[in-house]
Amino acid sequence: MDIKKLVVFAILMEGSGGILSKSEDYVQEKFELANSCSEDWQLEQLLDQQNMAKFKKWLSIWTLSDRIAKVPAPEHKEDW
Repeated sequence: MDIKKLVVFAILMEGSGGILSKSEDYVQEKFELANSCSEDWQLEQLLDQQNMAKFKKWLSIWTLSDRIAKVPAPEHKEDW
């Protein structure tokens, strides 16, 4: 499962009392729905405005840190 799909699924599960308030059928339905999305815009359609803001914030935080992690560190401490 793509990480974005997993994050959308997690966001859907945390609302309205969290996963403990969700029926097995609801969890299965949302899992299959998120997993079946092949494009980002399809994932975004699963979220309301508040959850979309949360998803975009997650993307901005973790996409940036992913890019930073790929930048090689200088070989010498003096170069910092």
